[in-house]
Amino acid sequence: MSGKFVKKIRREYYTIGKEIDTDVYNYGLILSEMIPAERMLFEGLLNIAEMTGAVLDTLWRFVAAFQERPLPSALAARLLSEDMSPVDLSDYILDLDGITIIDVKSLRALRTLAFRSRQLLVGGGRDHVAKAYFWECFYERVRGDGFPYAPSRSTCFFVFSDVAATAAYAQKHYTGSSHDYLFCHVEATASRTSFSADMAILDDVTLKETFASAAEQIRRYWRQERSEEPLMEVLFQGKVCLGERIRLGVD
Repeated sequence: MSGKFVKKIRREYYTIGKEIDTDVYNYGLILSEMIPAERMLFEGLLNIAEMTGAVLDTLWRFVAAFQERPLPSALAARLLSEDMSPVDLSDYILDLDGITIIDVKSLRALRTLAFRSRQLLVGGGRDHVAKAYFWECFYERVRGDGFPYAPSRSTCFFVFSDVAATAAYAQKHYTGSSHDYLFCHVEATASRTSFSADMAILDDVTLKETFASAAEQIRRYWRQERSEEPLMEVLFQGKVCLGERIRLGVD
């Protein structure tokens, strides 16, 4: 990988001409804010989703219901009882899709993980953050299972090939305030790894899917397939020199 690219970067890290090594500054700095208990919660949710075939949103809403407020009294009593038969969550939580009958031991385990994680999945302005952390756990799980040769997103520096691709990304994804981030040119000065992938594929994966259907979509990303309207990002490891700032009308 050589030449100039474009990067979204935190303002406090930006100085024109500054050289940055991805061993020091990478996406993992953001993911490091995810507390271990929350990571364990997400891994537990994924395990149960894979085992049961339940829609991800069903388990997500169960955790959210437990964290936001006491569970419906009948469901809370059911989980505390000695009854080991499966639980139909649709009896307690409205508008669930797909499989809703879940092994009671799995729900009890998920309840415990939710209790240990004091970070809320919803409410308190954390909806976007919690989902971003969850999906990164899922992406990494799929990568580790089938694509160990691909770089972990958490160890990479994300760049775009040109201003047009960056603008398309910014229009669809940019949520940071003007005080947090800016966009600038970067020039690769040393490259250890670069991996191009279509982030539009990941954009189409939602909590309304099962583990299996979501995992297959994520595999497409790691196989470097392209969607009908690709939005290519480069997962880069190495050193870059920060160039001039670019104004896209969102920063």
